[in-house]
Amino acid sequence: MIPFPTVYRLILNREFRNYSLCIVQMTSSKKKKIVVCLPVSKYNEGYFLFTSRFESWNFSSDHFTIVKVDYFRGFFFWVWSFLHRRARRLCYNENYVIAYGSKKGRKLFYKSNRYMMRRGLHFDGQKIHNFPNLLYGWQSPITEKVVQVAIKAKIAIVVHIYYFDLWAEIANLLSNLNFSFDLHVTLVDESASIKLEILKIFPDAQIHMMENCGRDVLPFLILLETEKLSCYDYICKIHGKRSYRQGHVWWEGDLWRRWLFYDLLGAPGIALKIIRTFDTNSEIGMIGSRAYRYPNRYCNDKSSLGTNHKMICSIAGRMGVEFQDQNLDFFAGTMFWVRTKALDPIKKIKLSRDFKRKSHKSLDGEIEHAIERCFPLSVKKSNFHIADFDCVLEEKNEKEL
Repeated sequence: MIPFPTVYRLILNREFRNYSLCIVQMTSSKKKKIVVCLPVSKYNEGYFLFTSRFESWNFSSDHFTIVKVDYFRGFFFWVWSFLHRRARRLCYNENYVIAYGSKKGRKLFYKSNRYMMRRGLHFDGQKIHNFPNLLYGWQSPITEKVVQVAIKAKIAIVVHIYYFDLWAEIANLLSNLNFSFDLHVTLVDESASIKLEILKIFPDAQIHMMENCGRDVLPFLILLETEKLSCYDYICKIHGKRSYRQGHVWWEGDLWRRWLFYDLLGAPGIALKIIRTFDTNSEIGMIGSRAYRYPNRYCNDKSSLGTNHKMICSIAGRMGVEFQDQNLDFFAGTMFWVRTKALDPIKKIKLSRDFKRKSHKSLDGEIEHAIERCFPLSVKKSNFHIADFDCVLEEKNEKEL
């Protein structure tokens, strides 16, 4: 008999079809433990797992039913597996996984692997398991008492919520913070039902009801222009981002949101580090996530600019700034920390009046996309610099321009 790996079929349990990522835990006869993290979608049928022939394995998974494949079928699938290039498989030493099922499901799996490889967080690497918040978010509130650290600066955290089911993740994220801050939450009619839930956890939160227009950008501008934020030294702006976009990996929006949350608030000590950076570096006006500071190696100049050139030039001109495409520099996702006075130029031109009260479904080319790219122009117009942090890829030196 030809020696080849033992083959198992991982059949995704139907109730987990809407999950982003599912887990299989493997323990070998030599007590070796492997955690296999697999992206899933409604198009996935399952995976083939090829295990080392030198060890026997036990499996544990709530997400998959695991069935051993008979010898002859296993041999066929083993030969078939050689047609799969690196991005089409996940490798765990001598064990590896490939997707089976519909062409669309397999294609999404390949795109997922390539995307994570470009981001430096391989599904089959160790680093991804060092950051469970990127995979699962902030699923439960902190149980131990948080020891508060005294700070002199007055801080506002501004949260916009459209997807009300994301409030629990945001609440757990904010509950971990160990300094005093004022919470401002902007809601639309679709998310108004969570108002009592917000006040139950944060009784002093200021809740602002807004028209469902301009995504998270218009509500933030309204708070700026109505002087609701003028009394603060620094502002952290976040929102419940999903960004399900055609042609992109289906869980990319979840990863994007959680990565920004982590770099701005969630990484151990990062929020205080950012506040102290503002305190000790008076020339810095904005700080965000390095991974989503565009353009960069993940997103080139053309893709970063999108179809927003004309509108950016118009807004920049009203602030007294001459914009050139090669000077584009912004935090994709519109989440960042900012020195309040650094936004004075964009506040003064009253951009909230420029929004058309309609349902915006376009993912590019709307006024809010142009303003996203203009917030840093306001910072630079105010003679401040922009800085960034990366708490995931562990680059030690912050980038300043």
